[in-house]
Amino acid sequence: MKRLSLSVVLLFGVFVMLSLGACQDGENGGASMATPSPSPSPSPSPTSTVAASPEAAAAPVYVALGDSLAEGVGASDPSSTAYVPKFHEYLQDALGITDLTLMNLGHSGDTSVDLIEHGHLAEAVREIGARNFDEIPENDVQVVTLNIGGNDLLDLFLDLVIAGTCPELETSMAKPECVDALQDALDGLRENFDQALDELEHADPDLPILTADLYNPFSGSNLPFDEVAEWALEGREGSPVEEGMNDVIRSIAAEHGVPVADWYSTFQGKSAQFVASDRIHANDAGYTAMTDALAAAYEAAGG
Repeated sequence: MKRLSLSVVLLFGVFVMLSLGACQDGENGGASMATPSPSPSPSPSPTSTVAASPEAAAAPVYVALGDSLAEGVGASDPSSTAYVPKFHEYLQDALGITDLTLMNLGHSGDTSVDLIEHGHLAEAVREIGARNFDEIPENDVQVVTLNIGGNDLLDLFLDLVIAGTCPELETSMAKPECVDALQDALDGLRENFDQALDELEHADPDLPILTADLYNPFSGSNLPFDEVAEWALEGREGSPVEEGMNDVIRSIAAEHGVPVADWYSTFQGKSAQFVASDRIHANDAGYTAMTDALAAAYEAAGG
């Protein structure tokens, strides 16, 4: 059992790799003891939900970018009960646009560098440029959401944690190889996340962009890897890594004036209610809470 818990640990910090390509089990209940299995190879890029008809091309669009959470892994029906389709529905009401089209470019398993290298960011930028600066104001991209970062920890931590090099918090904070792996992942996210927001802003400086911090899927579970997850997400004062993944997301977003939905606080102590049985992704209740947090951030920013 020791090896099993190590694998999950990582799958955390590494974790909020929520973006993991973990398989969707379609269940909505609280988290079970099942250990998530990361996908060994990238899944194919999702098909855009924007129809190729003249009518759709003339309609306004909401563009979603992200990882497996944007794809809706863990939801009972990713096309309706995950946060992207639910926020799409919210935007239709908030903007008063009943024909608002959804373009979901979320790709399960993506890291922040994959967001760039797989072409999803470029596709969003092209869509914004083509629509928002043509002669048809009715077809503009109205809002972009971006969730990314969890998988940035996966590649560097997986071998270390499973092999037992970084088995728990105190050991991880004391070993240079564990600290360096985490810091490298944070540095990579800082660079890639900044680039992503920069490119989206340059595509249209007036376009509303929303992002979100990352939740701890073990919060409230009393599992030993909860502390490791907290360290990777929020850092720890006096430790070798005082700022975590969420600190990077919040600071870069603040530099760009991009609102951050508070998924971290929303999930605190509520893994049993909000996390699917793979112990990583949100269930329907979790996705509803994530949508509410996005809507709150959007409204607070004047949306």
